[in-house]
Amino acid sequence: MPRVSVLITTYNASRFVEDTIHSVLGQTFGDFELVVVDDGSSDDTLDILARCDDPRLRIMRAPQNLGVVGARNYGFRQLRGAYVATLDHDDYWLPTRLEAGVALLDADSELVFVGTRHDFLLHGQHMPADRPCADTPALMRWMLLMDCQMVYSSLLFRRAVAALPGGGFLRADVRYADDYELMLRFAFNGKGVQIEAPLTVYRFHDSNTTHVVGAEMERNAIKILTDIYARWLGGDATAAAACIARHIARRQPAASLAELDQVGRVISRLLDGFFATYPTTADEHRRIVGNARAAYWRPVRASVRGGRIWLIGCYLWHRSLSVLGAFPVDVGLSLAAGLVTLLFRRGRMRVGLSQD
Repeated sequence: MPRVSVLITTYNASRFVEDTIHSVLGQTFGDFELVVVDDGSSDDTLDILARCDDPRLRIMRAPQNLGVVGARNYGFRQLRGAYVATLDHDDYWLPTRLEAGVALLDADSELVFVGTRHDFLLHGQHMPADRPCADTPALMRWMLLMDCQMVYSSLLFRRAVAALPGGGFLRADVRYADDYELMLRFAFNGKGVQIEAPLTVYRFHDSNTTHVVGAEMERNAIKILTDIYARWLGGDATAAAACIARHIARRQPAASLAELDQVGRVISRLLDGFFATYPTTADEHRRIVGNARAAYWRPVRASVRGGRIWLIGCYLWHRSLSVLGAFPVDVGLSLAAGLVTLLFRRGRMRVGLSQD
């Protein structure tokens, strides 16, 4: 049996799938099987796959078009390795991705999953993700409460732990946020860490799931977070989850002081509940609080730069979250940008009134 099963599901991916396959076959760790499930492609994806000659490659055709979750669960049932690595058909790995992840899982039997940091590939340019590294289980739990800082293509996990009743590993009722639910399930029922090195590359293009089904993805992310937040926030969990998804994950600016104040209150309550539930070292405590402050600064920054410069006052009210010394340059630049935006907007209004 192979040590690792690599699962790729594909649908009309002729532009990218060959590069993705070769990034797996070129890994420095070689004890794996590569299972590729084609979900009814109508282009030449299958012809491209047939040209990839390697005994570790197993190509399967789904009995019908199953959709993203269905195809992934169908492929999961065919896997044989103790460890599973997942990869989307348009992303790719650096050569040491499997070697680094397997070493961590082998070294710690309590570790359930390992992710890597990732770079974005846009118009041929590599750009690093702007999320900090969740390199301890406590940091992983906290950061996933705020945002999904990893991509599906960066995951390596124990197959036995991931299995759900029925043989799959992803929940169909949270489609398009199914990978986020998987990460949260792992993190809050076991231990997970993230590798500092960006060993995964996420391609940005016009067919990314985020662009096509963003609204449904957000609804299901809110549903997932509500279930977790309820343990600390009770009946306020749904509103809190929507607040975090909108302003922290999507970085939407706030429209009012009340809206921005809600963001700060939610983060503060989550911090209190989290620290009361999960023990942390002094260093983890410091880094988690720092992450919370940085997360709160995201919507404040977007709001101020959008011309609502008075909302900086709300940032100062939440003393546990606002430390101007942490972002002095960005605070100054944001206030200047917001003032320019505000003056430009008022100037246009005056021109419009004079013309009328």
